[in-house]
Amino acid sequence: MVGEVSEKGYRVRYVIGLRVQPVIREIQIYPDANGNYQITEGYRSEVVYGSIIKSLAVDLYREGVMSNDRIAAFLNDASDGCLELSEGSVYSFCRKFSDLSKPEIRKLEECLMNQPVVATDATTVSLNGNQGYIRNISDGKAVVYYGMEKKTKAELDKLSFFSRYKGTLLHDHETALYQYGTAMRSAMYIS
Repeated sequence: MVGEVSEKGYRVRYVIGLRVQPVIREIQIYPDANGNYQITEGYRSEVVYGSIIKSLAVDLYREGVMSNDRIAAFLNDASDGCLELSEGSVYSFCRKFSDLSKPEIRKLEECLMNQPVVATDATTVSLNGNQGYIRNISDGKAVVYYGMEKKTKAELDKLSFFSRYKGTLLHDHETALYQYGTAMRSAMYIS
């Protein structure tokens, strides 16, 4: 057991590490009887990235709101130079994930729409060198994030959630949010 003295008089400690190892699979495509190569959609490029690389890129973007170039650099370094991800590849992975997740986001929005109270806040981020915001709408069980250029009523109107939501919005006195929800109340900022 960790921390206990063994029968031989020593104490045990463990060093836990992580090994990141690139895995490269060669796909061989042979011509058909007519000499034509039937290459499926997923293998049209000479090099394609696997689902683990794509998932890591999306998760780094989601969790740390890291820029695409920093995600590419991190994964390229972690692969000891085997990957040659570009900022555009990372963008493509995230865009595809975003498109695939739209039905699930609609379900989360509908769940939040039916809650008597939801919280919302905006976090400042840098968007191509300009200030932007990540807006969240949440309750204790679900959260949806939206990218916004500004925290204005015009920007909020672009999100159909606010115009449709009829409950109480909990926020830190963003005056543009006073226009939404039936209760039109806001919470005191608590530090």
